[in-house]
Amino acid sequence: ASITMAAALGRVAVARLVGSSVVRAVGRTAVFPSMQRSFASVPHMSDKLVHVTFSNNAGESLRVPALEGQSIYEVALQHDVKVGDVYTCHVILSPDSYAAHDKPLDEENTQLEGFEDLRTPTSRMASFLKLSAAVPETLVAITPQRDTAQP
Repeated sequence: ASITMAAALGRVAVARLVGSSVVRAVGRTAVFPSMQRSFASVPHMSDKLVHVTFSNNAGESLRVPALEGQSIYEVALQHDVKVGDVYTCHVILSPDSYAAHDKPLDEENTQLEGFEDLRTPTSRMASFLKLSAAVPETLVAITPQRDTAQP
């Protein structure tokens, strides 16, 4: 009985802190709807941690952690780095990073054809490039973004 009472008091305390309309009691736990997230995004001990360093033309850079298997696009979204949308996410890798990752597939090369004016020998589409534990650090230069609105 004392455990049930303690749980109920805990829910009351939490409800006072965040507002009773936000907290919904489920059994002995409180669920915070605004803070729900998928456990698929929670790192596990077996996940391989890598890093991506984004840089821009202003000389600013941001080094962020990422997990093996994520795309550069997913990492950018996760860390509020603007690389364009899925169809315009052209980025340029450092020569060492480009050489270390798998080469672009035909589908990615087709997408890159739309960026002939910005394309370099180390250009990639952020949505295609998957990170690998074999490459612990990837250096990415952000290119000017394109508007995808159709006239």
